[in-house]
Amino acid sequence: MANQPIPRDHTADGRNISPALTWSVLPLGTKELALVCEDPDAGNPPPFVHWVIYRIPPAAMGLPEDIPFEPGAPMPREIAGAVQGTSGFRRPIIEVRAAAGQGPSLTTSSSTPRRDARSQPG
Repeated sequence: MANQPIPRDHTADGRNISPALTWSVLPLGTKELALVCEDPDAGNPPPFVHWVIYRIPPAAMGLPEDIPFEPGAPMPREIAGAVQGTSGFRRPIIEVRAAAGQGPSLTTSSSTPRRDARSQPG
């Protein structure tokens, strides 16, 4: 589904639920993953970050559809321990980032080039 519009169910005009996502072949030594969904056409300055979910266990090879977004709601079993930020979609770019250790270095996997990849201590 790369480079395709987000299906209506996953927008505010539809059911506004998170899409199911999958990935494969993580960098050796990945300790956790973070997913960043941003819109390069919105924000001042752009990009506008729609959704962030981090501390995704590296054994998870994707995210299930309809992750609960209420504060304190438990994460699905396959991504237990993950933490997420805000939700909402417009024209998002979705990236999965792999953290190899304790530092701020992340590896970015995306269909769109990034200027940089930074993490905040959690």
